[in-house]
This record gives sequence, C-alpha cells and structure tokens, in this order.
Amino acid sequence: MIHINSDTYAFLADLKKHNERTWFQDNRVRYEAALHNVRAFVQDIIYSLSAIDPRIDSTISAQKCLFRIYRDTRFSLDKTPYKTHFSAGISVNGRKLFGPEYYLQISAEEVFIACGYWRPEKDHLRLIRQEIDYNSATFQALLPPLAKADIILSQEDILKRPPVGYTIAHEALAYLKLKSFVVQKKVPIAALIQAQGSNYIQAQGSNYIQAQGSDYIVDAYKQMLPFKQFLEEAIEGDS
Repeated sequence: MIHINSDTYAFLADLKKHNERTWFQDNRVRYEAALHNVRAFVQDIIYSLSAIDPRIDSTISAQKCLFRIYRDTRFSLDKTPYKTHFSAGISVNGRKLFGPEYYLQISAEEVFIACGYWRPEKDHLRLIRQEIDYNSATFQALLPPLAKADIILSQEDILKRPPVGYTIAHEALAYLKLKSFVVQKKVPIAALIQAQGSNYIQAQGSNYIQAQGSDYIVDAYKQMLPFKQFLEEAIEGDS
C-alpha cells in the first residue's frame, strides 16, 4: 500500500498559485519528488489491479500510464503552461488504449477516479449501444450497487436526441444517448494522504476517514470492474 504524501498536495497547491515556467524551474526538485510519489502510487495500483482484472498485467509501467503535466496551449485561450494535477490512464496500453480503462486524477483540492470508455470510436459505440439495447436489464442492474458506494454514471456527454435506430420510447434511452460510458467517484483526500511519515485518521464533516492509500482506490475500482467488463464484452462480442 502506497500513500500520497502531504508534500505532493502542497506542491500542486503552490503550482496552482504560481503556474509559470520560472517558478516551475525553481521548484523542479519538488516536482520530481511529487512525480516519484505519484508514479509509485500508480504502480502499486497496477500491481493490485492485476490480481482482480485479467486485462491488467503487473508488468505495465506506471510511467506509460501517466499523462504529462505540460499543457498543450496551442489552441487554448488559457496559456498557463502546466496542469495543476497529476493523472493516469491505466490499461494494457497505458494511457493510450482505445477501449475501457481506469482513470485517476490527483489535484490539491480533490482526487477523482473513473472507469469506462470515453468517446468510443464509431464501431465500438455502435456495439455498446447494441448491447445495452439487448441487455438493458443487465446494464441497469450494474448501477444501484455503484450508487451505494457513491460511484455515479457520468451524464456529462450525452446526445440531445435518440441515436439513429432507437426511438424515444426505448426503456434504456437515457443510456443509449450517452456518448461516453464512464462511472466516476470523488475520493476524500484524507483517504490517501500520508503525513509525517505515518498513516493517520482525519475528520471530514461528521465522519472519520482512515488513510488507506492505494488500497482505497483499488477497492473502488473493484466495484467498478463489472461495468468495465460489460463494455469489454459488448465490444468483443461481435468479433
């Protein structure tokens, strides 16, 4: 089990305040330390996922999964040079898979995790919708257990009208209109952070959260796994 160090969050908080190249270069040692921490964190998640997801191999490199912190500002009005978070896409092809995968994003304010398929290619999208059409009860049955664990189906990427071939009366229309199939969860920072070299318990509202580090993330991914497998089986069922 690996934790996110409090220094990593402190670096990200400071980067948000001083998002400029001169400051970043002056604080490169802090960046390298934070990156090393996050890389170890992701690697530990990969090792644990390999025991529960047959599509994740323990030899996958965390470096291959991590996204660069440098922003592409060529076509953006926002010219700040750096992202203010670390992120990773975990799959057999690291962050470059065209298929269902795990996602992790760590910022100073929150930790966000997700699992699923963002903007499937045309044929994959057709197959996923076809599977939901054929097995809508199975798909819908996946969602209540996730909701109980504060894991929600993203509704941010959705068509305004029914997709071609489906009517407005379809019982699963709300899911067929999705353009991305992703379940997501916000993770309390207190669940991951390590302070002063030891595990600790932190109050959050009326609840107390014990730091569980990477184990907390893996437990959440384990709950998301049936959703991921539904998408994988949909895509591969036509092959």
